[in-house]
Amino acid sequence: MTPEINNNDVLGSKKSELALNEAGSDFLSGTSEQAEKSEIDKEKEYLETAHKIGDYYVSLVNGFTGKGEVDPMAIANLNHPIKSKLTKITQHAKDGFEQQHLLVQIKGLDAKKILQQVPQFLTPENSAALADSSKYRSEELSPGVFAIHIEPKLFSQLRGGAAGVAVKIKEGVSFIMLPDYPDAATAQSQMTENIPHETHHLVWNFSKGEAVKSNEANNDLAEAFIMYQDEVMARLCSDGDLAGYTHLQMLDPETRQQFEQDHPDTARQITETMVALNDLLQGIDQSRKQTDIKKQDLILAVMDATNFEQLNKNLLKMKGVIEKQPVTKEQPKQSFGWDSI
Repeated sequence: MTPEINNNDVLGSKKSELALNEAGSDFLSGTSEQAEKSEIDKEKEYLETAHKIGDYYVSLVNGFTGKGEVDPMAIANLNHPIKSKLTKITQHAKDGFEQQHLLVQIKGLDAKKILQQVPQFLTPENSAALADSSKYRSEELSPGVFAIHIEPKLFSQLRGGAAGVAVKIKEGVSFIMLPDYPDAATAQSQMTENIPHETHHLVWNFSKGEAVKSNEANNDLAEAFIMYQDEVMARLCSDGDLAGYTHLQMLDPETRQQFEQDHPDTARQITETMVALNDLLQGIDQSRKQTDIKKQDLILAVMDATNFEQLNKNLLKMKGVIEKQPVTKEQPKQSFGWDSI
């Protein structure tokens, strides 16, 4: 017997199916909205973390230059793996500068003796120039943080081509070396750019091999990455264009040429990576200047990397976040290229 079909039952069934499909559509729409909201929340949380870390690290460096003190509670409630690295960097720097302060007191090191720690400064020509102690002076910016201000012509003789130098002395007193400009405007520029820049290098140096290290594929890439990261961090703590350089740029022409002959692939990889990252940084900085994102907010992306690939990934993430921020400022003037010493 053929079963009797009730049209009302069929209609009811279709209505139920339609209601189910609509409910499913609403569910999918709700899921999509929740995912979008979750992504927005994640980006907001990332920016808040980046802001805290940037503020903390810049205040740490400025504190060592004699400008204020860092507040350890600023990252006390930070829920990010970088907190451990920041804590170690802070402690290593405090311990290192404290030891330097005591060493200078115990050994009675003045400006001349601090400079004489550097072998290159002991050549007959440089030794003769350093004999006139009126051409340089020592300043302890904060306990253990020493700046040697040098008459510009003598500074150029000792370290030509640089605006300032962080001199790292193993088992001695590391210090920063700066031209001693007489006019107030240039001296102020020195204070806002070169002093925090070079002080960062000293802070970073106390943690190298421990909190500051690289997991690159080989020693040459690791050395290149560590120097590049160090320089970008220094520029994030001060004025100046965003860019970095590697140890290859610090080699004399003959040594670099030999390295490029012995390791052509590595040399090419280092140079191409450096150029690409500098281009990326320039683009990010131009976009950032149109928003309320601060330069130091990029410190998290740079500090939280141990190799070039990870640094590139972190910067691209920050680039994406910045591009979603509202434009609050006029288009900045374009900056062409990047500089290095």
